[in-house]
Amino acid sequence: MSFHKIFSGLGINDFLSFIGVLLIIYITQYYYKYFTRVNPLPGPLPFPFVGNLPQFMLYKVSTREFFGAYQKKKLE
Repeated sequence: MSFHKIFSGLGINDFLSFIGVLLIIYITQYYYKYFTRVNPLPGPLPFPFVGNLPQFMLYKVSTREFFGAYQKKKLE
């Protein structure tokens, strides 16, 4: 079977659902690998597309103070 025959019967909603499921699987796998590391990486928690926005909102500090604290931890 060719690739075209497999996907020709699918609509746009099916295609978007398929892409959404793949994205969820990828993000789940990424965070599973990230949190099960033997030696976790120093620094803020990585969030795809959102970045560190939740941490800025939680701690309510400037970006200079926020990243300065992580830099001090890394250098010590």
